[in-house]
Amino acid sequence: METHVIQFKKRPLSLNTQQAEIVKYEPCTNIRVLASAGSGKTTTITARIAYLIQHHKVREDSIFLTTFSRNASDTMKERIDTLIGPTRVYAGTFHALANQILKEKDPDRLKDLYHVDELPHKFLEFLTSDKGRQWVGRLHYLIIDEFQDINEIQYEIIKRLHHPGAYLTIVGDDAQNIYTWRGSCVDYILDFHRKVRNVVDFQLSINYRSTEAIVAVANSIMRHIPTLPHKERMTATAEAGDKPEVRYFYRSGDERNYIHNRILELRKENPTTTIAILSKFNSVLYSYEETLIREGVEVSMGQRDETHYQQNPVTLCTLHSAKGLEWDHVFFVRLNDDVFPQKKDDESLLQERRLFYVGVTRARKTLTLTYSKGEHSLSRFVREVHRPLLTWFSATQYRLSSNEFEGKSRSLRSAIESLQGEDFRFLKEHDLALPAWIKAKTYSEILKPRPLFPIGENWRLPEWVSQKDLQTEWSHFLKAYILRQIGMFRAESGGSTDPVASDVVWTIKIAAEDAVFFDENQTTIERMVRYLFPLAGEPLHTPPQITYQDILESLTFLFPTKTWDHPSIIHIVQIIHKIRTTLYNLRYVDYRMDLLRFASIPYSPPQEYRCDLIRAWFKTTQSKIPSINLLPELYLMGGAHTVRQGRNLLFYRQPGPKEWATVRDYLVRLETDIIQNWVINAEHILARVQYEDEEISATADILIDNSLVQIQPGSSATDLKRLEILVELFATAHLMRKSNYTVNTVVLFQPLSGLWLEMDISTWDGQTLDTYLRSKIAKD
Repeated sequence: METHVIQFKKRPLSLNTQQAEIVKYEPCTNIRVLASAGSGKTTTITARIAYLIQHHKVREDSIFLTTFSRNASDTMKERIDTLIGPTRVYAGTFHALANQILKEKDPDRLKDLYHVDELPHKFLEFLTSDKGRQWVGRLHYLIIDEFQDINEIQYEIIKRLHHPGAYLTIVGDDAQNIYTWRGSCVDYILDFHRKVRNVVDFQLSINYRSTEAIVAVANSIMRHIPTLPHKERMTATAEAGDKPEVRYFYRSGDERNYIHNRILELRKENPTTTIAILSKFNSVLYSYEETLIREGVEVSMGQRDETHYQQNPVTLCTLHSAKGLEWDHVFFVRLNDDVFPQKKDDESLLQERRLFYVGVTRARKTLTLTYSKGEHSLSRFVREVHRPLLTWFSATQYRLSSNEFEGKSRSLRSAIESLQGEDFRFLKEHDLALPAWIKAKTYSEILKPRPLFPIGENWRLPEWVSQKDLQTEWSHFLKAYILRQIGMFRAESGGSTDPVASDVVWTIKIAAEDAVFFDENQTTIERMVRYLFPLAGEPLHTPPQITYQDILESLTFLFPTKTWDHPSIIHIVQIIHKIRTTLYNLRYVDYRMDLLRFASIPYSPPQEYRCDLIRAWFKTTQSKIPSINLLPELYLMGGAHTVRQGRNLLFYRQPGPKEWATVRDYLVRLETDIIQNWVINAEHILARVQYEDEEISATADILIDNSLVQIQPGSSATDLKRLEILVELFATAHLMRKSNYTVNTVVLFQPLSGLWLEMDISTWDGQTLDTYLRSKIAKD
């Protein structure tokens, strides 16, 4: 990243290119700056003011700077002082500046008994007076911070200040408009170019606060927040960091206890680290305040003065109060959908989604998202995040039902496979069901794939794949390799993590004879497992034998108000014994108990290979290891998709070093000739993007800017021209559009041949096809 140094009177200042362009831009201009979270807007604003004064000789008291908090205005004045010394710039909140200017220019307006919120109104009255208009004429540079949060009276003040000889600079982030309950309106910043002439747009999109992993989650949230079309996604300057975590707890008390223990660990590692617990509700924070104080941990509520604390306190802060603040470690708690979002209408959802974005972007190093009281009660805002960007603990990756894991219903693929000949005839004959060109006699002119490999470079299916009957496993391996490589180059894509593979690796199957009882008592049994085997996951640990009496005592301790009959206790004993056997078989592999999930699923990997799967999972999720060095591990992760369907052949016919050596050259060329072009040239790229509603689910392999790319098996152009594949592709594109992704072109990519079949669907509306497929699902 290029650095620009500006020499000010008292010291030099280093800026990035975006900041320097704003600071040095010609003074006689109206400017809108979209400043993402943590992008250095305070540095940019204060440098712009100092530059106007020092380099353009602008009169200090002709500059009017408003901020939304006293702390922000104090910080900006101090920053300006450090660059060029004390100045006479008007700087403060709307209320403070109104009070200051009225005292100086029209003190009679302050002689009555008034409420502090009357000050802006009094100031506006002053501005419309002869005395006020005369004063306004002395102002030439108006700089408004946090413009996304201004309300009607503030906007009227700005209009009065912005006379023909004045120039207006506004700075804000529409995604952080969270004060609508105070009357603020995001339209003021979004429609600024329609209200003010000759606006020049700038952006601050480089995040200096958070790790790349946290910024990737923030960008994923942004996709669901309407904004200006030219707004860029954030990029991070910090190292990748740990993925934000999602943790589920049976009780809110367990949630608090975990966070307390984690805070102690973080403080032990670094006593000066900063930690915050964020919630929308003060009532939730009060419960944490009580827990932490009782355990001897100093806490600070909100933005109170912390100078009197003996230690660095843990900050307890509502989301509205957290605006503009940041901490090393953030725990975002009680993310249950019944309370967050509080209201479910469209406008309220958008407002609370912005609030969620503000909370996420407060974290510098780690972010932990927690919820309790029902595994499937996770807030929809967390569910909207691209799932591979998060690490899930003690929780499913939010399934609307267990059927999604079983792969037996609701998937788009199963709906397409159920179609008969008459269905395809109907879709082709209907005017709107499919893109118009597919019914024209010239459709073959469009269905012309082009090779991405250089001319003369041909690759064939390895012989050992055919000999071992591993064609399906090979296709899944290639997809795993490609998507991980995308994730290696572009962490925000989420390509490094495969949610399906994670489910297969970490879900322990409950026997069929126990399924009904387990499903009725799942949370009880899972709590008991973690209580009875607290050391599970430690190297070479042998879980203890569990007796009937142990079970009885555990039930009494964990669930003192609940009674159990003898058959139920016996059934719990039997299930716990089977789980204990599974844990015993894992003693030779390092694993994390909080990643394990127990479920009555139809298929599971052979127990003797689960240790191999766990080792492969840990290796493939480490971004520092090149994919070319993880071919056996990626084979297992890709093959997990076949395990989910009940086929375990991959374990018994694993390729050896000789077989892998035959494909290394091909994989290297696949990366250098094709994958690198995607990750270098694409502005936006996401992998394994999932859509899910009550009726249907689908996955897009890759979204590259405005294109949907599905990775297809096979080795010839004919394999890409099958109608059922095209229908599934079009339907997937429509579902991605429903998730607010722009999809103008769809692509089928065949890795082995390098063929790329691209089709324009920009004018096609997929609603008719979607309705038809849903009707078929309802009938099945």
